[in-house]
Amino acid sequence: MKIIKLSFLSLFIGLLLISHATPEMAIRWHVFFMGHPISAIKADIVPYEYSNNQLVELDNSQGFEMINPPIERGTQGELDTYIVSKKWLFYFAKFERDI
Repeated sequence: MKIIKLSFLSLFIGLLLISHATPEMAIRWHVFFMGHPISAIKADIVPYEYSNNQLVELDNSQGFEMINPPIERGTQGELDTYIVSKKWLFYFAKFERDI
């Protein structure tokens, strides 16, 4: 029984490490859990320069854009630009609309 619990714990920790190991994987993970799994797998991710650089400079973050982004059902807006920040060893993504 302990081996099974240890195996699941190891699998969970490994999945967490892999999913936040690079900025691209952090964005894909974020989009996947927003409810767009196909877009998370298929979309290309490229670096993006925000017009409002204050957001990027404060968090030691980078901007990224998804090519062929998912469309939000409620507002019909494209979920195309993201800010990825690095905290310790992990990258975390959040959607940020560039205005």
